[in-house]
Order: sequence, then C-alpha cells, then structure tokens
Amino acid sequence: MDKIESEIRNLIKYHSKLSSQKLQNQYIVTGRFGFKTKIFDDEIVDAYKIEMRLDDKFRQQLPVVREIAGRIKRNIDNHINKDGTCCLGVPHQIKAKLGANFTLLEFFDQVVTGYFAQYSYKEKHGKWPFGEASHYQVGLLEYYMESFGLQSFESVERFLEKLSKLKNKPKGYQRCNCGCNKLIKNCPNQKLIKKAYIHGHDYISELKEVKAYLEKQNVGNKN
Repeated sequence: MDKIESEIRNLIKYHSKLSSQKLQNQYIVTGRFGFKTKIFDDEIVDAYKIEMRLDDKFRQQLPVVREIAGRIKRNIDNHINKDGTCCLGVPHQIKAKLGANFTLLEFFDQVVTGYFAQYSYKEKHGKWPFGEASHYQVGLLEYYMESFGLQSFESVERFLEKLSKLKNKPKGYQRCNCGCNKLIKNCPNQKLIKKAYIHGHDYISELKEVKAYLEKQNVGNKN
C-alpha cells in the first residue's frame, strides 16, 4: 500500500485542495481542483469539486471519478455513466495512451482534467470539442474496430476472446497457434494481438460485455 499512498501524496502536492481518506482497501480522494488549458484557440479556466475512488491496482482497474457539486447533470449526453461516474474514455485506450507505468498524477492531469476541460468547453459552446464516440458497449466495440482494423462487431468478439486467454504478451519468435504455421511476428492476426495486449487489463469483463450486447442484438433481430 505504500506505493499508492505515495502516488496520492504526490497528487495532492500538485492539487493542494484535494484530500484523501482510506476506506478498507480503497482510497477516496475528494475536493476541489482547478485548471487552465487551451482547446483549439479557446482558453479554458475552470474548477470542479470531485470524488475519485481507487486502490493499489489503479493501473489495471482505473480510478472512478464523480462530480459532486451538482454542476453536471447525470445523463448520457454529458458522458455520465448509469452509476453516476464520469465516462473518461475506453479504459484500454487510456492505458495505451498513458503507457504501462503511468503515475496517478499523469492520469489525473491528462485524463480527469481532460474530461472536465472538455465539459467546460461544451458548457460554453454547446458541443463537445472533439466530437463524441458511441456510448457503452457500442463505443467499446467501435474503439477496437477502429484501433485494430477489425471489420465487424463479431470480429471484435473473437479478438477479445484471444486476448482474454493470454497471461503474458506473446513473443514474436514463438510459433503461432492460429494454424498458419508462421512465427507470431510474421502472422498478421497475432501481430495485432501482440499490439493490443496490455498486461493486467481486464479483457474478460470486456468480452462478457460484448457477448451480452451481441446476444441481445441477435435476439432483437430474430423478433
């Protein structure tokens, strides 16, 4: 636990109006934080009151964040999840952007502040500055399709099935098990798997979400 406590202390050092408390194995960071940034040519200066919950595995299971002053209405158009947490983006995309050993401060300054700065822009201009991705499972499916050149939702399901079975990143000089009889580094399918693999990421939960969504769609189509 010393590492996560050090991460939190460093965060509070730079955002001094935040404070933290420990609740069983979870840490709760609350308070007001401000920022000054630019989106396009528009300077955004603002502040929000938030609650962030995390544990010592925050790099695998990303922190969850809520706006707690009642400023942001809890609806999907504001990228607020059904449980009231902010939709900060697709977790895999966030981890790929930040890198394997990102700090809590980096997560906060790049991801958390990024969400609230974009919301401030939306308040001012009536639209999100960089467009909007689809929500929930569709957003997850579209992210994998666009990021890894997959052609259908079903191909994303198969892709996640392969990723969910891995314990470590595939080695390029291992023999591929897809039936092509090539080394992994020479197999287009396995090269994509290797590119997508992030150690500790919960592909199993993503696969369950995707399967449930696709099954529901198939039932709806039959009816």
